[in-house]
Amino acid sequence: MPMNEKIRNCGSATCTALLKTMLFFFNILFFALGGCLVFIGVYGLRDFHSFFTFTSSSSVWATFLCAGLFMLSVAVLSFWCIPKGVRWLLNVYGGLVFILCLVVLGTSTAFMVRREMLEETIKADFSKKMNIYPTESEPIDFIQRQVECCGLENYTDWFATEWANKHNNVPESCCIDTENCVHENINLMNVSGIWQEGCYMKVKTAIENQYTFIGAIGLGASVFILFGAILSWWLAPNLKQNR
Repeated sequence: MPMNEKIRNCGSATCTALLKTMLFFFNILFFALGGCLVFIGVYGLRDFHSFFTFTSSSSVWATFLCAGLFMLSVAVLSFWCIPKGVRWLLNVYGGLVFILCLVVLGTSTAFMVRREMLEETIKADFSKKMNIYPTESEPIDFIQRQVECCGLENYTDWFATEWANKHNNVPESCCIDTENCVHENINLMNVSGIWQEGCYMKVKTAIENQYTFIGAIGLGASVFILFGAILSWWLAPNLKQNR
């Protein structure tokens, strides 16, 4: 028997049982990962929606949620077909997991490639939101409080907006301490009460610092998911021989 055929067919019930056990534990982790993505999606939609209104990536949390629900559905299918030994469903499961592997890998790659586009989009949209402040104040106030910044490049950007009306005014969200903060008609000789650094550079730095980490997570997740697809496709032909 050729070597590749020997690898494909275990040849014993013990090997088949081992594959089933490995696939079952993989599926537990797969199910847990799907649950984490659902949690991240719900949490992001609830608490971080304001930040992502700056970019066309406002659907990022919905993407996490949909991916998590898809993984949970596929995992439930596997929990049923592994003990039952339904070969065609195992092949379908392997195919779905493999597709998910490609999606995760492609998304991670696109995220890395489009970094500069994301940064420029944030810059343009932040400037646009400043010019219509306080009509849509929530996104601006949210990011300034969370990132601890003020304005686009620095706090003086606010002085040129229609809202400030050429006065030295900044939003209250620029204040370091909101209880003891002067944010209207600011004395330029004393601006210690507000954040002076602009939001764009701080957000850009945060994105760049996390890109390698995010890319590594995406690559690792795609390899992990691919392992599950291989296990499923490996198990299916052995079930017939060692049922």
